[in-house]
Amino acid sequence: TQDNSKHAIVLIDSDTTSLTISWPEVPRARRYALEYTDATTNETNAYTVLSDKLTSTQARKRNLDPKHGPFTFRVRARDEVDFIGEMMTSDELNLLSEDEANSRMEAPLATAVGNCCAHVQWKKAHDNTFELQMREVQGGAAWQTIATSLKNTEARKRNLTSSALYQFRVRPNTTDSSDGNIPFSPPSNQVQALSISPGLARLFPRGGDGAMLLTKNNTAMTSMKLADALAGKVTMLYFSAHWCGPCRQFTPQLANYYNALKKSSNNVEVVFVSLDHDESSFNSYYKSMPWLAVPFDEDDHGNNVREDLQGRFSVNGIPRLVVLNAQGSVVEENAVGKDLNSILIRANSAI
Repeated sequence: TQDNSKHAIVLIDSDTTSLTISWPEVPRARRYALEYTDATTNETNAYTVLSDKLTSTQARKRNLDPKHGPFTFRVRARDEVDFIGEMMTSDELNLLSEDEANSRMEAPLATAVGNCCAHVQWKKAHDNTFELQMREVQGGAAWQTIATSLKNTEARKRNLTSSALYQFRVRPNTTDSSDGNIPFSPPSNQVQALSISPGLARLFPRGGDGAMLLTKNNTAMTSMKLADALAGKVTMLYFSAHWCGPCRQFTPQLANYYNALKKSSNNVEVVFVSLDHDESSFNSYYKSMPWLAVPFDEDDHGNNVREDLQGRFSVNGIPRLVVLNAQGSVVEENAVGKDLNSILIRANSAI
């Protein structure tokens, strides 16, 4: 249940001439009436109507005069007939001074990475540590501090399980009492955290829970969680083996395509599913590949993921390249020798 009480309006951002605010969504509301008042208003409850036809739960008031601050906003929801719910108001809100605006950092850049995770980075403008805040981009959601003294200029926020978009902002911590608190940066771009779809996870034993894939750090093989590797991605399962002549011919072609694709897109991944007879052959063959791989051995729960995938897709001939969309549905049973660009367009159109 949303809190529709007084002071439900929250401040999202401010600069020297504008204020951006947000308020909780009201059930059954068709539009919102937004009003404001400033310090020059002499009459009690004398508000100026900004709009009575807003359909969003966020608004930005521009062209404000700092001399007229502070400013107070109020909003009320309407259905098809009349006002509904309680009047929502803000605290008194102030614009930034020119000095404050000049001292704050640039907006950070947020990128969805892995499973339910965002990578946030910002330019180093001070030698101090940094405070990082986050908010869900939904009506009335306030900023929350997620780190108070970061030393680096980047951070990862995990467990972003909401379907809402997220924003971040940052500011330096200052030890100089004469500086006061430097304002937070403007909000970052909006980003939606990715998660591995149930359909894709079900292709792996135990619904992909705890499943690992192999990747490479330079030439050394390391492990990576399945969910982090494939969240939100079109996945191509490459069934192949070193003993297979046609496979050895096709692998370099696919590797060239994959490397070129990665320069412009990161929403496609290839996973090598080996049909080699022994681990030594698997290791030797995988060294020539730039993508992920299913481990050759059984996992910690005794599941042979390679054999399970071979059976699930009825692999009786190789090379075989099965293309799955981000939901785990088969888009192409075998893309070997076919136009991969057109296949990936179909796969992405289903996301």
